[in-house]
Amino acid sequence: MPIKSIFIILLSVFTLQCTAQSEIVMLGHVGQRNAEIWVHWPMENETISIKYSTIAPEVATSQGGKEFFLVPNENNLSTKIVLSSLQPGAHYTFFLESKSFKTKIYEFTTQELWQWRKDAPNFSVIFGSCTYVNDTEFDRPGKAYGQPDSIFNLIYELHPNAMIWGGDNIYLREGDFETQANMEARYLKARQVPSIQKLLSSCPQYAVWDDHDFGPNDSHSSFQYKKESLSAFKEMWGNSNYGFSKNENNCITGKVSINDVDLYLMDNRSFRIPPGTEGITPQMLGKEQIHWLIEDLKASKASFKLIAVGSQVLSSVADFENYANYKEEKEYLLQLIAKNNIRNVVFLTGDRHFAELSEVKLNDNLRVLDITSSPLTSKPYSNSKEVNANRVEGTFIGEQNFAHITFSGTAKERALIISLVNKNGKTCWEKSYLIEP
Repeated sequence: MPIKSIFIILLSVFTLQCTAQSEIVMLGHVGQRNAEIWVHWPMENETISIKYSTIAPEVATSQGGKEFFLVPNENNLSTKIVLSSLQPGAHYTFFLESKSFKTKIYEFTTQELWQWRKDAPNFSVIFGSCTYVNDTEFDRPGKAYGQPDSIFNLIYELHPNAMIWGGDNIYLREGDFETQANMEARYLKARQVPSIQKLLSSCPQYAVWDDHDFGPNDSHSSFQYKKESLSAFKEMWGNSNYGFSKNENNCITGKVSINDVDLYLMDNRSFRIPPGTEGITPQMLGKEQIHWLIEDLKASKASFKLIAVGSQVLSSVADFENYANYKEEKEYLLQLIAKNNIRNVVFLTGDRHFAELSEVKLNDNLRVLDITSSPLTSKPYSNSKEVNANRVEGTFIGEQNFAHITFSGTAKERALIISLVNKNGKTCWEKSYLIEP
């Protein structure tokens, strides 16, 4: 065999090996002095190290560090790395390596230490929901449900400071429900999409779930594998904290702060009791979770309070899984917000496979918003004739979309700007709101 042919064969084998050895890196919560990094490693039972620095990570320097982690043979070869004692407002680069493999260089920037020093920095977040990645072997027969994934490239190019996933972030199939390993494999299937991989490592990622990443369609608190689903969620996301009060081990509820904004990550599945069962009061969030939320909102000093929930909150349409189906609990939550004079509340909701903005005045000078953004790559639903009495005119969009939300201005004139962007990168509508003092 000619030497040239041997070289081509060897090159092909080398290329296949490099392709097979592909890590997945996702940034979890990044604070002022800490950063959480989720890693899927291509090789079993290896000790991996992370080297990070505020300068090139290849350079040995006292500004960086090297830490070692054993990748287990379970949890789909994933692990989480938490870096502490970082410098605020610093740009870090890092890479990971083992005996057999070394990754490319990744990067992150810690939040600024702005409190008591200056106004909060201007920044932006992306919000979206409903990501379906086609998997022919396990999908229902017929036309593919998943849409093109180029929308994630558009999000990446905006360089947001955070990405917020609003539920149905994966779509569990019938064969996935019974084991945690199968659920985690479904997450990994989505994360193997190059455009998603690129986004996951580019900025901190935060998530809540809805029915399709909790269990079957319209699933609720009676789902028999909810413990496995919860464990899979915690393994696959880096929200940094979970739970409240006595429920610290059985829900995804949490809170993080991004500069001067507080982000509340609510669990709309673990405590859900759907309408229709005689003798049992329906609920979506449950009083204990609502009380925790109100107590923390009341104490919050944030300019805006973002509350991510899988189901629509302010829509007046009592259909599908909207909060309007839980009239008593919905009114209870909104009344508590009004009684406690909690201002600048913005719900982030998904599920509906279309986008719209809802607005409600709880009294003469207390406004609540609900940004519904859906879908990212699931099939859109374009029923613009649905009558939501609280919809802001001109905000219904029945195609793939995401919400680009920016925060800017001084403390007294802080502004929230919402841009709804479609799959082609076109801004379909834009609304701005000044902080209510």
